[in-house]
Amino acid sequence: MDMTTLCVAVLAGWLLAGLVRAALGRRPDWLVLLLARLTPALGPHAPPRRPPDLARLSVLRI
Repeated sequence: MDMTTLCVAVLAGWLLAGLVRAALGRRPDWLVLLLARLTPALGPHAPPRRPPDLARLSVLRI
């Protein structure tokens, strides 16, 4: 990788980051709205179902 390619890649990364920041900076409450929508989805969930206990299902218990 030569220095010209590296320089262009770094400048393109900075340009992309600046464009994303400018686009998201217009509505400062976007993060609050996103977190408000994600909060119920991130709540606690029921534990996964356990397989049946084979000792209870066994007909040939001793």
